[in-house]
Amino acid sequence: MAVAQPDARVSRPVYAMASRGLDGRATMNVVTFAAPVAIQPRTYAVGLYVDTLTWDNVRRTRKGALQLLRKRHAELLPLLGKQSGRDVDKYAELEARGFATKETYGLQVLADSYAVLDLQVVGDVLPCGDHDLAICRVLHETWISGDEEDVLYTKDLKMAGYL
Repeated sequence: MAVAQPDARVSRPVYAMASRGLDGRATMNVVTFAAPVAIQPRTYAVGLYVDTLTWDNVRRTRKGALQLLRKRHAELLPLLGKQSGRDVDKYAELEARGFATKETYGLQVLADSYAVLDLQVVGDVLPCGDHDLAICRVLHETWISGDEEDVLYTKDLKMAGYL
């Protein structure tokens, strides 16, 4: 039996990155590798899965909206993390599944996310294997009131059989 790597054993918050390409094509992708790395100026490190539409959009536009997800968003993992925005209109699918979106910081985000961070990539996006690392300044942020217990973590995705 294979033993999970130590970092895979520790539960992390689950995010979704909304982005729009230079061609105007919008998408959203699950992000499980994201963390604050500085308080002043407020800065996040974000792991972007290579060759996804979100990866391409964020690298080209240097902008994204990182949304902290709620437990009710767990069912969206197959859509936001297992399907490509090149093949499916994720926003049409979100609407069909009853999840509203709204424009925030110029991008379409989940209307009921726990928080939204308006990010600007600073410096180079660094290749790190199956993910690239983007260091991002937080330009603006919106925190919606709610119970911390409602935040989605990777342990919730594991318990639901998604990871």
